[in-house]
Amino acid sequence: MFKELSELIPEGGMVRMVITKKNNTETKEELLSVALVPDFGKTDVSATPKPLIPLCVTRPASEIDEKLLEDILSFTPAATELYSTVDAAVTSAQARKAEMKQRGKKGVKKVTEVQDTKNKLKERKKGEENADDISSMVTIPSTDSNFTSALNRASFASLNKAARSNEISKSNRSKVANEISKFSDKTAKEVLTEVLTEMFKTTTNGTAKGFGKELEKISGKSLADLGLAPKQASLV
Repeated sequence: MFKELSELIPEGGMVRMVITKKNNTETKEELLSVALVPDFGKTDVSATPKPLIPLCVTRPASEIDEKLLEDILSFTPAATELYSTVDAAVTSAQARKAEMKQRGKKGVKKVTEVQDTKNKLKERKKGEENADDISSMVTIPSTDSNFTSALNRASFASLNKAARSNEISKSNRSKVANEISKFSDKTAKEVLTEVLTEMFKTTTNGTAKGFGKELEKISGKSLADLGLAPKQASLV
């Protein structure tokens, strides 16, 4: 019998046996009630899952001697299945808890990074023009790491000065405009359109023509549609 009982007990668990003498009031027959309660033990610090239905039999002592082993054998598969189900559920819950905890850490880290970026932008917006940063953004190719370093540290004033330089390349101006957009709700395209419109209006005809073509290409509109050139009269 103890071999069969051992199959009810998971690692670290136990089986409680409760025997109660209970006579049949009608037949006056002496009966014994035997309850076997498998205890799964603690599978988690905060949980102690146990089966809800123990093995309970009430019979004369002689019948219990004969049939208890059979009862245990029929009960063992159900109890084992329950333990496996509970254990799998606890394992899944623990994994989920660990995952949520990790996500929480990542979320806090992301919030911190966003706040740090905002603080850096505030400081850069207060900064004054820096001739070295402006020169780097205007003269160094946008693929060069020195350009990127200057772009990332430049003040808002330096970025605007570089973007409006006649010497800066289209590629560099585009990246500078993208950096300027981080300081406001404007998109990089809106910033670039604004810069080129200003350049078109304030430069001489020869240079303005180049800005005009770049402006038309970026906006997808003609200078006339942008209000920067008179519209041709209809011949009809």
